[in-house]
Amino acid sequence: MRKRKLQNQFKGTTEVKRKKFLKLNVQKQEQVVGEVREGVTYQTAIDIQPTSAADITMISAPIIPPVLNSINIDDGSYTRVFFDLETSSLAMDCDILQISAIYNDNLFNQYITPTRSINKYASEVTGLTVSHNFLCYNGHRVDSCLPQQALQNFMFWLHNIPSQKLTLLGHKCKRFDMPRLMNTLKTIQSCSFICKKVSGFIDTLPLFRTKFPDLKEPQTRATCTDYFEEHLQSP
Repeated sequence: MRKRKLQNQFKGTTEVKRKKFLKLNVQKQEQVVGEVREGVTYQTAIDIQPTSAADITMISAPIIPPVLNSINIDDGSYTRVFFDLETSSLAMDCDILQISAIYNDNLFNQYITPTRSINKYASEVTGLTVSHNFLCYNGHRVDSCLPQQALQNFMFWLHNIPSQKLTLLGHKCKRFDMPRLMNTLKTIQSCSFICKKVSGFIDTLPLFRTKFPDLKEPQTRATCTDYFEEHLQSP
């Protein structure tokens, strides 16, 4: 009798209740993940219920990266534009949250209203978050627009650059910025313009590795930032 009483008292402690709550949460999460992957399988009369189109989740088609061809930029006829993207995650189909570019002293900067949640690790790197449905940078609200309008603004800015041979330069743009920019342009059916105006992309990472072979990646990134700040601020 005493033993049972002690067991009941132990079951009523805060620590036991907390562990039970966490266990139930884990089980619930596993059930949700299973239903997302396989659909609802354990439910009364599930095998005789009709299946609607809303119950069927279609797997999106794979994103095919653009074909890369070499171009010769040593003849001096190509105009170079430096650009950078900030995104909601590392996924290939992520939202672009910010587009920045510079040509001589001509600057372009556009914040973009996200259509999905921002990964917390992306927010730690970029400082971009969403608060009360508004995009914020370091906690302060910024002016943003929808993705289609933002890309149109960027293409209009490129269009006003007096050159028919533009190259977009970005750090790590071969593996990150370029495929995500092209994928977003594809979703709004605007690849044709960018292909006519922009002759190609240049990834500055291999250039800096060649110039500074002894630097590790974080040092290379810092050197890249210092280099561009020095040259962009020069008359």
